Amino acid sequence: MRSAMRIFQCWITLTLVTAFAYGGSNDLAPPKASSMPSEYVTRSQWSEEIVKNRRNITHQLLSIIKDNKDTPSEQIQFSRLWYAVHLLGELRAEEAVPTLLEIIDVSLLPDATHEIPIPTDAEVIKSLALIGKPSSELAIGNLAQDKSTIRAPQYLRVIFLVEGPDVGKFMLQNAVNREKDPDKKQRLQKAIELFANADKVVP
Repeated sequence: MRSAMRIFQCWITLTLVTAFAYGGSNDLAPPKASSMPSEYVTRSQWSEEIVKNRRNITHQLLSIIKDNKDTPSEQIQFSRLWYAVHLLGELRAEEAVPTLLEIIDVSLLPDATHEIPIPTDAEVIKSLALIGKPSSELAIGNLAQDKSTIRAPQYLRVIFLVEGPDVGKFMLQNAVNREKDPDKKQRLQKAIELFANADKVVP
């Protein structure tokens, strides 16, 4: 019974995701009535359909971000971008981590001053934290490669929220010990120093 309830809750979530992200469009229809649980549809078949719908929705949400990331500011669809960032976190979409990390400094988008919902750096970080371990692991990799002093504290905030202060620091130190490239090692060592401030909320 609990499994059936969990499946039903997942279907409801996906239906709401579709409605909020696409304003009621039919680009991604929720499961048809025929896919609702009944004596004719096994739990396994229904679960497979939910997984398929989740995969399709995740792909569409990622497309929204990618389409807007390199778009002139006057053409950016901020409300759709906000929904995409928010819902990818709610879906715990592991495949979204690289894309979300690419826009972790989303507040630097030009002209991000509208009355409609706009994703902030804190919201991107929250979605990454909801996704969990894949976010913290890739954030450490980005710290080694990314020379940006703006994004470094944001990567560290993700690590702090997912792993906590002790485990996060241990993972960073472990990354330093394993890194052979001197430049990357130096960036990771600097990150350990900055990690002491990772408990502070990013605006």
